[in-house]
Amino acid sequence: MTSYDEALLWTEHQERGMFANWRAQIYYDLKSVKATGRSSSLIDESFIISSHLQTYQDTIDSLQLQMDELNSSIEELKSEAEAEDDEYVTTKEQKAQNKDLKAKLTLATNELTQQVEQRRLSCTPEQAQDLIKLQRAQ
Repeated sequence: MTSYDEALLWTEHQERGMFANWRAQIYYDLKSVKATGRSSSLIDESFIISSHLQTYQDTIDSLQLQMDELNSSIEELKSEAEAEDDEYVTTKEQKAQNKDLKAKLTLATNELTQQVEQRRLSCTPEQAQDLIKLQRAQ
């Protein structure tokens, strides 16, 4: 049976070097945390959305799905027309639907971004610290 010291994978100098490299990598992150405290800027946007603003994200996902379905149906009609050597022209209705969906998607995305920022700004340092702990636990 070998002793613990004999089973080590790295020498003491290699271990110190790895620690020094790791510390150098996170040094500026640690300085930022120290300077800002546990501010709401450290809370990940996706965590804020999933924990507080999921309905906004669901609306965006639904609009994106509608947009994808419309575009795929247009592409399908275009490929059918090309197969028959016909020229396909997008109808006014399809153009209006596409424009309407794009506008709704843009508005919903902008609203979500504003809501995330409002959540961040309204967080107290204590709330931010609690949310950071929750975020790390997930």
